[in-house]
Amino acid sequence: MSLRQAINQMCKGCIYDSGAAGNWRQQVSACTSSNCPLFPHRPVSTTDKRKRTNRAISQPKTERQSEALGTIQAI
Repeated sequence: MSLRQAINQMCKGCIYDSGAAGNWRQQVSACTSSNCPLFPHRPVSTTDKRKRTNRAISQPKTERQSEALGTIQAI
């Protein structure tokens, strides 16, 4: 099993609810457990990837840096 497969399986086992809305990847993308060590590496749905990419492209670099710094300071 690859590292990616192991992360996917762990996240799916942790949060996926077949009775809830969305597929497992969408549910994992919506995960709010930011204290989880796998949180930055969790699989995200294709739609979420596009949103993140478009947002990053549309923001000037200084705004992205300020946003990242604010996130780090909040921790």
